[in-house]
Amino acid sequence: MTRSKLHAHALLSALVLALPGCSHACSPGNATDHSTAPVEAAVPIDDSPLTDAEAAEMRSTVPRERCEDIGRRYNVLSGRSESELHPQTVELVSACIRSGNLAWYKCTAMAKTVEEFDRCSARLLRAPP
Repeated sequence: MTRSKLHAHALLSALVLALPGCSHACSPGNATDHSTAPVEAAVPIDDSPLTDAEAAEMRSTVPRERCEDIGRRYNVLSGRSESELHPQTVELVSACIRSGNLAWYKCTAMAKTVEEFDRCSARLLRAPP
């Protein structure tokens, strides 16, 4: 593994441990408040330009097992059981395996609602610039 990939993997591992209210298994008992109350702009709007850091982070891929963690997080935010094989969740995990990147992963980790999560996906779940 190259030094940059080791660094990216270390960042992802540290980020997973720091997810607010989300353990490795992202269990509902540990979930944060999922109210739909407006949240300050923790997650940028879809058309905001990428920062230099985001553009760089889009070149670091998300490990496959983290895609499953994000799928569970999406289920919890959506009010479903974390292990439900909902079509949206299956599609999300597949998209993560294909195009998941560190910028998207960090953005979805900060999302407090499904709407914020979806904005992250619309903005960052794609090929790097």
